[in-house]
Amino acid sequence: MRGVFTAAAWGLVLTAFLAAEKMPVSLRGDTLIYQGDSLFASGNARLVYDEREVLADTILIDTRTNRVEVTGLRAPLLPETSAQKIFINFYEGGSVLTDQRWQGRQAGLTTCDLLEPHYRLAAREFLYYPDDKVVAYHLTAHFWFSPVPLFYTPYYAFYTGPRRVVFTFPKIGSNTVEGNFIKTETLYFLDAHNEGGVLWDAMSLKGNGSGWWHRYDYGQPGFFYLYHVPEREQRPLRESVVLRWQQKLSFAEQQLELDHRYRKMYLLPQGYDDTLADTLRYSYRQDKDWLQTEYSFREDYQAERESQHLQSNSTIGAQTNQTVWQKDFRRADGYRYEALNIDERYQLSDEWQYRINPVYYRVKTTQDEFYEQRLDLAHTLELSPQEKKYFEKMTVEANYYYDLDQGTVTTDTLSAEWLEKTPQITVKAVRQNIGGADEDAAWFSLDSSYSSGWIRESKYFGYVNGRERRRFFETAKYTADYAWHKTFRLPGAQLTLLESYAQTAYATQDQHYQFSDRPYLLTDWWGFFKNKLEYERTQGEGGSPFFYDDPRQYLTRRGKHTAGLYQSSRWELTATLAKDFENNLYDDDLYNLRVDPWENGRALFNLATGQSRYTALYRDLVGSMQLRYGQSTGRLSFTKDINRNVEDNEYAGKLKTASSELDFYLGEPYTEGSAWNFWLREWHFLIKNTYDFNTAYYNLDTFGLGKDLHCWYMRYHFTPLRKEWYVVFSLKAFPEQEFKLTGNEDNEFNFDAFSDTLSATEVRRYE
Repeated sequence: MRGVFTAAAWGLVLTAFLAAEKMPVSLRGDTLIYQGDSLFASGNARLVYDEREVLADTILIDTRTNRVEVTGLRAPLLPETSAQKIFINFYEGGSVLTDQRWQGRQAGLTTCDLLEPHYRLAAREFLYYPDDKVVAYHLTAHFWFSPVPLFYTPYYAFYTGPRRVVFTFPKIGSNTVEGNFIKTETLYFLDAHNEGGVLWDAMSLKGNGSGWWHRYDYGQPGFFYLYHVPEREQRPLRESVVLRWQQKLSFAEQQLELDHRYRKMYLLPQGYDDTLADTLRYSYRQDKDWLQTEYSFREDYQAERESQHLQSNSTIGAQTNQTVWQKDFRRADGYRYEALNIDERYQLSDEWQYRINPVYYRVKTTQDEFYEQRLDLAHTLELSPQEKKYFEKMTVEANYYYDLDQGTVTTDTLSAEWLEKTPQITVKAVRQNIGGADEDAAWFSLDSSYSSGWIRESKYFGYVNGRERRRFFETAKYTADYAWHKTFRLPGAQLTLLESYAQTAYATQDQHYQFSDRPYLLTDWWGFFKNKLEYERTQGEGGSPFFYDDPRQYLTRRGKHTAGLYQSSRWELTATLAKDFENNLYDDDLYNLRVDPWENGRALFNLATGQSRYTALYRDLVGSMQLRYGQSTGRLSFTKDINRNVEDNEYAGKLKTASSELDFYLGEPYTEGSAWNFWLREWHFLIKNTYDFNTAYYNLDTFGLGKDLHCWYMRYHFTPLRKEWYVVFSLKAFPEQEFKLTGNEDNEFNFDAFSDTLSATEVRRYE
């Protein structure tokens, strides 16, 4: 039996099930025909299955064989990525539709929505994996200005998930290391988990380079890369090789990663780089417990240097650990260096934490018989109460600093001068609220610290009268530091008092101190007047028997006053005066005017200057203006000498410099379905320049041009100072896939296309 249904566009919907997959399908069209086991739609036909949409001139579905016959089908892949959709166009034949992939022939790909697209990629056969990629075979690139294809590749893969394009356009260019070059890459695709590429390069200075890379995933992902170049300019002939292997192994809660790299490469002007590097990473996680460890080994055969590094981080129950070990060995001079830093923390309860942090290092050269050795050991007990009633945090620290080799090594760098604390014990209390439960209720808030320790010091003075001189000294040291503050909130004002006092005493009866007083007052009255008064008085006196903490004796007394008139955020005028009371000297008075007439940032004006109280001369007037309309922005700034001392200053009253920046757009960008006109669609200009009025020298700093080319976008950039330029063409749907040509005054140039390939994150030739 045959039934014919005719309706307006998108009018009638039939729902069927593909027999093999039992998958719901919605079919719409101007004309819908149902006959037995087949469905036919024509005229604005649309097929929807599994939330995916297919548009075509005609669609025929055979529900017994799962076969879908299409004519002029247009399938949007990623309409959300750009204003322009991406289409696959099937010009002939049909496709087999499953929930895994489509299979077809004589297809094309374009992001241009014109009937005569600006470009298209045509393929003899294709595989489309929904939400993943399109694989095309025997692909050609067609452009509107050429009657014949401009490029051919036997294989092409376009990723619709993670957007990566495998379109290996040759890279053409010239530089001082490789000379003139052409670099190519031919990719192959085995399945969804195995793919790779073959590299072949021709370089006038180096020779012909070749390489191969492969990414695989047989349950455990890995990567392999090999690149080789015979250096034709070197005598005797030398081989440049890069080898890299990466492998990941995952087992439930554990993961192991290996990264091996060997590189022997001649790179002008540095010469040879001949290195071996291995990295091993291990990680473990179960519930809240975790461990991460990384070990790296590097051997530089050219510099004859070996380095190792080990770092481990873990949290097991209430214990947190970070361990870092490093070693450096130079075979040329026998220099050896090792360091070990262990930071262990134990959470004893919700409020108490204990920390131990030993740091050990040693160093030795071929001239030394013994290692120079140092050990720093710190114990810390920390209390962080949940109720911050009296203080926020309290810590007790015991610091031990040992010079382990002081009896055997006396002339090397680390031992020539050393300091020991055996131990120094410090008690700190942070944010103590005196007389209240919080800062507002307390009389004041106090930070305090107390310490006591036995200090030993070795000071090296060099050779005096032909003899090496050093001084050894030891004694007890005591410190007490206080810092308190209080803020008073008054009607229209805020007064803050900041005081600090630091006292240090020694068993030798030497002592020194530092006292600092820094109050300030903020006021905001009547909705148009702001005022800030600041004062600082800091004084330090006394002496120390040690060299390492020899104090400075000084007295500082400074004041600062900032007053301003304002109207909401529309404008503000401020004046700042500052004085050094100790030396009876004034800083320059400073003035600033900021204006935002419409309070929306579209127009901003600023003027700033100042005046010396001693010479009555003004600072240069610095002005700026910024105007913004839509996406366009214009900036203008200038510097002007506003003094009138023409007899002493030839530039008095004259403009000195000016700069401008114009970043503006003309026309609207093209969007799908709108009318296309080359001249009326978006133009983007960027012009930056400076001008020196004294020398009448004009300098163009930057010139940039952007142009909307329908489904493409063009960018041109020129920097006269460096004499560098580049031109970039990119697809709007995939702006990171570029045709880029760069050059400079040294006649170096480079042409690169679709550089963000499948191998872009791994293959960099010499890396």
